[in-house]
Amino acid sequence: MEAERLGERVAEFRTDNDRRRKTALVLLIVAAIGLGIGVPLSFTYFEDPWGPAGEDPRYRSGAGWLPGGLVALGLMFLLIGVPLLAKAIRTKGESYELYELGIRHRVAGSVSVIGWSDIASVRPQGVERTGGPHHLGIDFQCVLRLTDGRKLKFNTYTADASELAAKIDAAVNGGTRPRRP
Repeated sequence: MEAERLGERVAEFRTDNDRRRKTALVLLIVAAIGLGIGVPLSFTYFEDPWGPAGEDPRYRSGAGWLPGGLVALGLMFLLIGVPLLAKAIRTKGESYELYELGIRHRVAGSVSVIGWSDIASVRPQGVERTGGPHHLGIDFQCVLRLTDGRKLKFNTYTADASELAAKIDAAVNGGTRPRRP
């Protein structure tokens, strides 16, 4: 289906990859600090784990919590930050254009034109919130399963993601075409 056959353009929803990239960089900086302090502290702890020779090790509880906690925090933030940064790079310039008869998905220089009949299911999950989940883009997401087997996912890094999901769901499952406000 060509873009002209989608009818009138209703709205555009851009993905904020700058916010995604900044969040990933903050996570990676915290990971570097946690690992940079936690790993040397772990080596120091394991060189002398039991303390002075005359001290009973049973009463030296929690001495390994700080290095272990810093390493765990660093690894956790590294495992979240790297994929987030990779996605920010991979989805440069992503946007969803909503039309009367379908959507046009732009990402990294390529364009996909998708009619309502090409969408097999619309699965919105969660509710938009503020704070940590919103910064990570895990508070709300929508998965569009296409008839050719592909999936499109968007979350709160896309502006007004819940509104976009509701309009797509209404068009695909309710037969209600989106209109300009």
